Amino acid sequence: FLNPHPLLMLFDFEAGFFIYTPLCLVILLGLIPLFFENKFKFFVWLFFLSIIVYVFSSYWGYTYFDGLGIRTFVDFYPLFGILLAVLLSKTSNKIVKVALVPLMGIAIVLNLVYCFQYKKGIIRGSGMTYEKFKYVFLKTNSAYADSIGGIHDLSPVELTKEKKLVSFFNDFNKPDFYKGNSFNFNLLQSGCGLQDYGFKTTYSKLHVKVKLNRMELVRLSSFNANLICNVTSFKNEIKTYQSYRLNDVPEKMCGKWKELNFEMNIYGDFEVNDKLSVYVDSAERQPFLIDDFKVEIYNISS
Repeated sequence: FLNPHPLLMLFDFEAGFFIYTPLCLVILLGLIPLFFENKFKFFVWLFFLSIIVYVFSSYWGYTYFDGLGIRTFVDFYPLFGILLAVLLSKTSNKIVKVALVPLMGIAIVLNLVYCFQYKKGIIRGSGMTYEKFKYVFLKTNSAYADSIGGIHDLSPVELTKEKKLVSFFNDFNKPDFYKGNSFNFNLLQSGCGLQDYGFKTTYSKLHVKVKLNRMELVRLSSFNANLICNVTSFKNEIKTYQSYRLNDVPEKMCGKWKELNFEMNIYGDFEVNDKLSVYVDSAERQPFLIDDFKVEIYNISS
Protein backbone atom coordinates (compact mmCIF):
# COMPACT_ATOMS: atom_id res chain seq x y z
CA PHE A 1 0.00 0.00 0.00
CA LEU A 2 3.05 2.30 0.18
CA ASN A 3 3.91 1.76 -3.50
CA PRO A 4 0.75 2.16 -5.64
CA HIS A 5 0.85 2.59 -9.44
CA PRO A 6 -2.34 4.57 -10.20
CA LEU A 7 -1.10 6.47 -13.27
CA LEU A 8 0.39 3.33 -14.81
CA MET A 9 -2.78 1.35 -14.16
CA LEU A 10 -4.95 4.03 -15.75
CA PHE A 11 -2.82 5.42 -18.58
CA ASP A 12 0.06 3.04 -19.34
CA PHE A 13 0.06 1.20 -22.68
CA GLU A 14 0.80 -2.04 -20.83
CA ALA A 15 -2.85 -2.41 -19.78
CA GLY A 16 -4.07 1.10 -18.96
CA PHE A 17 -7.77 1.19 -18.11
CA PHE A 18 -8.45 4.48 -19.90
CA ILE A 19 -6.25 3.49 -22.87
CA TYR A 20 -8.16 0.30 -23.66
CA THR A 21 -11.58 1.41 -22.32
CA PRO A 22 -11.65 5.01 -23.60
CA LEU A 23 -15.42 5.35 -23.11
CA CYS A 24 -14.87 5.48 -19.35
CA LEU A 25 -12.44 8.35 -19.85
CA VAL A 26 -15.08 10.26 -21.84
CA ILE A 27 -17.66 9.54 -19.13
CA LEU A 28 -15.48 11.40 -16.61
CA LEU A 29 -16.80 14.58 -18.24
CA GLY A 30 -19.94 13.86 -16.22
CA LEU A 31 -18.07 15.09 -13.16
CA ILE A 32 -18.52 18.64 -14.42
CA PRO A 33 -22.35 18.81 -14.28
CA LEU A 34 -22.32 16.63 -11.15
CA PHE A 35 -20.10 19.18 -9.39
CA PHE A 36 -22.48 22.05 -10.15
CA GLU A 37 -25.59 20.02 -9.32
CA ASN A 38 -24.48 18.48 -6.02
CA LYS A 39 -21.01 18.95 -4.62
CA PHE A 40 -21.58 16.30 -1.93
CA LYS A 41 -22.40 13.65 -4.57
CA PHE A 42 -19.41 14.84 -6.61
CA PHE A 43 -16.93 14.34 -3.78
CA VAL A 44 -18.50 11.03 -2.70
CA TRP A 45 -18.21 9.67 -6.27
CA LEU A 46 -14.65 10.95 -6.66
CA PHE A 47 -13.58 9.65 -3.24
CA PHE A 48 -15.03 6.19 -3.92
CA LEU A 49 -13.28 5.94 -7.32
CA SER A 50 -10.01 7.14 -5.78
CA ILE A 51 -10.17 4.43 -3.10
CA ILE A 52 -10.83 1.76 -5.74
CA VAL A 53 -7.93 2.95 -7.92
CA TYR A 54 -5.61 3.16 -4.92
CA VAL A 55 -6.41 -0.36 -3.69
CA PHE A 56 -6.23 -1.99 -7.14
CA SER A 57 -3.03 -0.18 -8.11
CA SER A 58 -1.32 -1.19 -4.86
CA TYR A 59 -1.20 -4.80 -6.07
CA TRP A 60 2.34 -5.55 -7.25
CA GLY A 61 0.90 -7.07 -10.45
CA TYR A 62 -1.26 -4.00 -11.11
CA THR A 63 -1.92 -5.03 -14.74
CA TYR A 64 -3.53 -8.27 -13.50
CA PHE A 65 -1.79 -10.02 -16.42
CA ASP A 66 -2.90 -11.36 -19.81
CA GLY A 67 -6.05 -9.36 -20.38
CA LEU A 68 -7.21 -6.35 -22.36
CA GLY A 69 -7.13 -3.41 -19.98
CA ILE A 70 -7.77 -3.79 -16.24
CA ARG A 71 -10.46 -6.45 -15.88
CA THR A 72 -11.04 -5.80 -12.18
CA PHE A 73 -12.83 -2.57 -13.12
CA VAL A 74 -15.59 -4.54 -14.85
CA ASP A 75 -17.36 -4.95 -11.49
CA PHE A 76 -17.46 -1.17 -11.14
CA TYR A 77 -18.88 -0.24 -14.55
CA PRO A 78 -22.20 0.72 -12.85
CA LEU A 79 -20.26 3.51 -11.15
CA PHE A 80 -19.44 4.92 -14.57
CA GLY A 81 -23.00 4.19 -15.72
CA ILE A 82 -24.32 6.54 -13.03
CA LEU A 83 -21.94 9.27 -14.15
CA LEU A 84 -22.94 8.69 -17.79
CA ALA A 85 -26.60 9.19 -16.86
CA VAL A 86 -25.68 12.46 -15.15
CA LEU A 87 -23.67 13.56 -18.17
CA LEU A 88 -26.50 12.93 -20.64
CA SER A 89 -29.38 14.18 -18.48
CA LYS A 90 -27.81 17.30 -17.00
CA THR A 91 -26.11 18.62 -20.11
CA SER A 92 -28.66 21.04 -21.52
CA ASN A 93 -26.54 22.62 -24.23
CA LYS A 94 -27.46 20.96 -27.55
CA ILE A 95 -24.08 21.77 -29.07
CA VAL A 96 -22.35 19.92 -26.23
CA LYS A 97 -24.65 16.92 -26.70
CA VAL A 98 -23.97 16.89 -30.45
CA ALA A 99 -20.23 16.75 -29.69
CA LEU A 100 -20.65 14.09 -26.99
CA VAL A 101 -22.40 11.49 -29.13
CA PRO A 102 -19.66 11.25 -31.81
CA LEU A 103 -16.98 11.31 -29.10
CA MET A 104 -18.61 8.42 -27.27
CA GLY A 105 -19.10 6.60 -30.57
CA ILE A 106 -15.39 6.92 -31.37
CA ALA A 107 -14.49 5.59 -27.92
CA ILE A 108 -16.78 2.57 -28.37
CA VAL A 109 -15.41 1.82 -31.85
CA LEU A 110 -11.84 2.06 -30.54
CA ASN A 111 -12.62 -0.48 -27.83
CA LEU A 112 -14.20 -2.86 -30.36
CA VAL A 113 -11.11 -2.57 -32.58
CA TYR A 114 -8.87 -3.33 -29.60
CA CYS A 115 -10.98 -6.40 -28.77
CA PHE A 116 -10.73 -7.60 -32.39
CA GLN A 117 -6.96 -7.04 -32.40
CA TYR A 118 -6.59 -8.91 -29.11
CA LYS A 119 -8.64 -11.83 -30.45
CA LYS A 120 -6.52 -12.01 -33.60
CA GLY A 121 -3.18 -11.76 -31.78
CA ILE A 122 -2.34 -8.28 -33.07
CA ILE A 123 -2.42 -6.78 -29.57
CA ARG A 124 -0.85 -8.80 -26.80
CA GLY A 125 -2.39 -9.31 -23.38
CA SER A 126 0.85 -8.33 -21.65
CA GLY A 127 4.08 -6.55 -22.44
CA MET A 128 2.55 -3.75 -24.54
CA THR A 129 4.56 -0.55 -24.85
CA TYR A 130 3.99 2.77 -26.61
CA GLU A 131 6.19 1.59 -29.51
CA LYS A 132 4.14 -1.60 -29.94
CA PHE A 133 0.82 0.20 -29.50
CA LYS A 134 1.75 2.78 -32.12
CA TYR A 135 2.86 0.11 -34.58
CA VAL A 136 -0.46 -1.83 -34.48
CA PHE A 137 -2.84 1.09 -33.79
CA LEU A 138 -6.06 0.47 -35.74
CA LYS A 139 -4.35 -2.28 -37.77
CA THR A 140 -6.71 -5.17 -38.45
CA ASN A 141 -4.95 -6.89 -41.34
CA SER A 142 -3.96 -10.47 -40.59
CA ALA A 143 -0.39 -9.59 -41.65
CA TYR A 144 -0.02 -7.82 -38.29
CA ALA A 145 -0.97 -10.92 -36.29
CA ASP A 146 1.90 -12.09 -34.11
CA SER A 147 4.12 -9.32 -35.50
CA ILE A 148 5.15 -7.77 -32.19
CA GLY A 149 7.46 -9.53 -29.79
CA GLY A 150 9.63 -9.13 -26.76
CA ILE A 151 8.69 -10.15 -23.23
CA HIS A 152 8.49 -7.83 -20.24
CA ASP A 153 7.04 -9.80 -17.36
CA LEU A 154 6.48 -7.81 -14.20
CA SER A 155 9.13 -8.56 -11.62
CA PRO A 156 7.52 -10.85 -9.02
CA VAL A 157 6.96 -9.42 -5.57
CA GLU A 158 9.49 -11.94 -4.29
CA LEU A 159 12.19 -10.13 -6.28
CA THR A 160 12.41 -7.63 -3.44
CA LYS A 161 14.27 -10.48 -1.72
CA GLU A 162 16.09 -11.28 -4.92
CA LYS A 163 19.08 -13.56 -4.98
CA LYS A 164 21.04 -13.35 -8.20
CA LEU A 165 22.21 -16.83 -9.05
CA VAL A 166 24.32 -16.03 -12.08
CA SER A 167 25.24 -13.17 -14.39
CA PHE A 168 26.54 -14.03 -17.86
CA PHE A 169 27.99 -11.58 -20.39
CA ASN A 170 29.48 -12.10 -23.83
CA ASP A 171 30.88 -9.18 -25.84
CA PHE A 172 32.19 -11.54 -28.56
CA ASN A 173 35.69 -10.12 -28.29
CA LYS A 174 37.31 -13.35 -27.07
CA PRO A 175 37.59 -16.07 -29.72
CA ASP A 176 38.42 -18.76 -27.14
CA PHE A 177 35.14 -18.08 -25.39
CA TYR A 178 33.21 -20.17 -27.89
CA LYS A 179 34.98 -23.38 -26.89
CA GLY A 180 32.47 -25.49 -25.03
CA ASN A 181 29.59 -23.24 -26.08
CA SER A 182 27.15 -23.67 -28.93
CA PHE A 183 27.55 -21.05 -31.63
CA ASN A 184 26.24 -21.65 -35.13
CA PHE A 185 25.47 -18.90 -37.59
CA ASN A 186 22.64 -16.96 -35.92
CA LEU A 187 22.35 -19.33 -32.99
CA LEU A 188 23.85 -18.21 -29.69
CA GLN A 189 23.34 -20.45 -26.72
CA SER A 190 24.58 -20.17 -23.18
CA GLY A 191 23.80 -23.16 -20.98
CA CYS A 192 24.65 -23.53 -17.32
CA GLY A 193 24.08 -26.33 -14.86
CA LEU A 194 22.02 -24.94 -12.00
CA GLN A 195 24.07 -26.78 -9.42
CA ASP A 196 27.04 -24.57 -10.34
CA TYR A 197 25.27 -21.43 -9.20
CA GLY A 198 23.94 -21.97 -5.72
CA PHE A 199 21.09 -24.41 -6.25
CA LYS A 200 20.92 -26.71 -3.26
CA THR A 201 17.34 -27.96 -3.50
CA THR A 202 14.35 -27.98 -5.83
CA TYR A 203 13.23 -24.55 -7.07
CA SER A 204 10.04 -23.69 -8.88
CA LYS A 205 10.44 -20.07 -9.96
CA LEU A 206 13.19 -18.12 -11.71
CA HIS A 207 13.29 -14.58 -13.08
CA VAL A 208 15.50 -14.11 -16.15
CA LYS A 209 16.69 -10.76 -17.47
CA VAL A 210 18.29 -10.53 -20.91
CA LYS A 211 19.90 -7.55 -22.59
CA LEU A 212 21.52 -7.56 -26.03
CA ASN A 213 22.29 -5.39 -29.04
CA ARG A 214 21.00 -6.33 -32.48
CA MET A 215 21.81 -4.97 -35.95
CA GLU A 216 20.08 -6.09 -39.13
CA LEU A 217 22.30 -6.28 -42.22
CA VAL A 218 19.25 -6.74 -44.43
CA ARG A 219 15.88 -5.17 -43.55
CA LEU A 220 13.60 -7.55 -41.61
CA SER A 221 16.34 -10.19 -41.50
CA SER A 222 15.64 -10.72 -37.79
CA PHE A 223 11.83 -10.56 -38.13
CA ASN A 224 11.39 -14.27 -37.43
CA ALA A 225 14.28 -14.57 -34.96
CA ASN A 226 13.32 -15.65 -31.44
CA LEU A 227 14.73 -15.37 -27.96
CA ILE A 228 14.37 -18.76 -26.31
CA CYS A 229 14.66 -19.74 -22.67
CA ASN A 230 14.33 -23.36 -21.65
CA VAL A 231 15.22 -25.73 -18.85
CA THR A 232 16.10 -29.36 -19.57
CA SER A 233 16.69 -32.23 -17.19
CA PHE A 234 19.83 -34.32 -16.83
CA LYS A 235 18.25 -36.76 -19.32
CA ASN A 236 17.66 -33.87 -21.77
CA GLU A 237 13.91 -33.81 -21.17
CA ILE A 238 12.33 -30.36 -21.63
CA LYS A 239 10.86 -29.02 -18.39
CA THR A 240 9.94 -25.58 -19.69
CA TYR A 241 10.29 -23.88 -23.06
CA GLN A 242 9.53 -20.22 -23.72
CA SER A 243 9.97 -18.53 -27.10
CA TYR A 244 9.45 -14.85 -27.95
CA ARG A 245 10.01 -12.77 -31.06
CA LEU A 246 13.36 -11.03 -30.78
CA ASN A 247 12.05 -7.62 -31.88
CA ASP A 248 9.38 -5.61 -30.09
CA VAL A 249 8.27 -4.37 -33.53
CA PRO A 250 9.68 -5.02 -37.01
CA GLU A 251 12.74 -2.89 -37.64
CA LYS A 252 12.24 -0.03 -40.14
CA MET A 253 15.88 0.37 -41.12
CA CYS A 254 18.99 -1.78 -41.20
CA GLY A 255 22.63 -1.07 -40.37
CA LYS A 256 21.83 0.39 -36.96
CA TRP A 257 22.39 -1.11 -33.51
CA LYS A 258 19.38 -1.37 -31.25
CA GLU A 259 19.34 -2.42 -27.59
CA LEU A 260 16.73 -5.04 -26.71
CA ASN A 261 15.64 -5.92 -23.18
CA PHE A 262 13.65 -8.90 -21.94
CA GLU A 263 12.33 -10.03 -18.57
CA MET A 264 10.60 -13.35 -18.10
CA ASN A 265 9.36 -15.52 -15.26
CA ILE A 266 9.83 -19.25 -15.68
CA TYR A 267 8.21 -21.93 -13.57
CA GLY A 268 8.80 -25.64 -13.12
CA ASP A 269 10.10 -28.33 -10.81
CA PHE A 270 13.73 -27.44 -11.29
CA GLU A 271 16.46 -29.59 -9.79
CA VAL A 272 20.14 -28.99 -9.17
CA ASN A 273 21.32 -31.01 -12.18
CA ASP A 274 18.98 -29.27 -14.67
CA LYS A 275 20.36 -27.11 -17.45
CA LEU A 276 19.03 -23.63 -18.21
CA SER A 277 19.67 -22.24 -21.70
CA VAL A 278 19.05 -18.77 -23.10
CA TYR A 279 19.73 -18.21 -26.77
CA VAL A 280 18.77 -16.45 -29.98
CA ASP A 281 17.46 -18.71 -32.73
CA SER A 282 16.95 -17.81 -36.38
CA ALA A 283 15.86 -20.77 -38.47
CA GLU A 284 15.78 -18.67 -41.65
CA ARG A 285 19.55 -18.00 -41.47
CA GLN A 286 19.20 -14.35 -42.41
CA PRO A 287 22.09 -11.93 -41.80
CA PHE A 288 21.91 -9.95 -38.57
CA LEU A 289 24.36 -9.33 -35.75
CA ILE A 290 24.15 -9.88 -32.01
CA ASP A 291 26.50 -8.18 -29.55
CA ASP A 292 26.88 -7.58 -25.79
CA PHE A 293 24.70 -10.52 -24.83
CA LYS A 294 23.91 -10.37 -21.10
CA VAL A 295 21.83 -12.77 -19.02
CA GLU A 296 20.94 -12.45 -15.32
CA ILE A 297 19.13 -15.23 -13.48
CA TYR A 298 17.37 -14.66 -10.15
CA ASN A 299 15.95 -17.13 -7.67
CA ILE A 300 12.45 -15.94 -6.74
CA SER A 301 11.25 -19.08 -5.01
CA SER A 302 9.82 -18.52 -1.56
